[in-house]
Amino acid sequence: MHIALVTGGAGFIGSHLTDFLIEEGNQVIVIDNLSRGILSNVNPKAIFYLADISNEIVIEKIFKQHKIDFVYHLAAIINEGTHKENFLTDILTSVIGTTNLLKYSSANKVKNFIFASSVAVYGKAKFVPVNETHPLEPINSYGISKKFAESYVQYYSDKFNLNVQILRYSNIYGPRQSNLGEVGVIAAFTQNILNKKSFKIYGDGNQTRDMMYVYDCIKKTIYCAKLKKSGVYNIASGYPSSVNNVYKLFCDFTKKIIDVKYCPMTKDELGIFYCDIRKFEGINLDYKCEALEKGLEKTYQYYFNKLWTIIIK
Repeated sequence: MHIALVTGGAGFIGSHLTDFLIEEGNQVIVIDNLSRGILSNVNPKAIFYLADISNEIVIEKIFKQHKIDFVYHLAAIINEGTHKENFLTDILTSVIGTTNLLKYSSANKVKNFIFASSVAVYGKAKFVPVNETHPLEPINSYGISKKFAESYVQYYSDKFNLNVQILRYSNIYGPRQSNLGEVGVIAAFTQNILNKKSFKIYGDGNQTRDMMYVYDCIKKTIYCAKLKKSGVYNIASGYPSSVNNVYKLFCDFTKKIIDVKYCPMTKDELGIFYCDIRKFEGINLDYKCEALEKGLEKTYQYYFNKLWTIIIK
């Protein structure tokens, strides 16, 4: 049994990661300030701290209280859009919070520090598929803060010999996801169907994203945590999926003609984007991601069941 610390463990990806780690027989400590996370997402077998990772005193106390083997740093605030960016929050969470965790992870000799970064560090693709050597030119505050946090993670690896894994998550979707911001497009589409609202597609809908089901993200994350050598990996499906194709898949499996409204393209639209995942495949050649249509169906069914549970109550 290992002791794992999960920051952001009340959130979308962090809560699923906590569940998987506990199922594997680990003790899990969750830190979350509940600014976006939901307490009911936290596995009852986890030790929960209502705290902010930017508070160094709290972080120091937690490391003194527990002999932590692995740190999974997933805490982050996803901005709803460029017009609602919060620079200070991004800095506190992604930069100050990360350096606090790095300081005590290094001092307490954790086995591996897993940092959930984002493909947002790349900005607009200069070439596709985007590999880990692509220039880092983020176009929003979230991506900028993740880029700087990556630099500190790499610094601790180089100077203090801390084993680190920088995982650049693509557009992860699935149960428990918020529909806020661009990354929540599938959750937003699902909830619009259930609430009988039209889809909003910005631009012509031919722009692509690299969408990956949350359970695949978790399995890849846990696999990387077992690595003995520091590395940087795209955690993605490696396949481009257009917004129009997502819309069509929803129509196909729900057997509904869903109203769609095309809106003007936003200034921060990435256009064509998907990841090169050959580096991860080089360490885990046999792993295959869930097909998009299957993942969408599972996500839709989760929200459908949740809606009917609320109605029945």
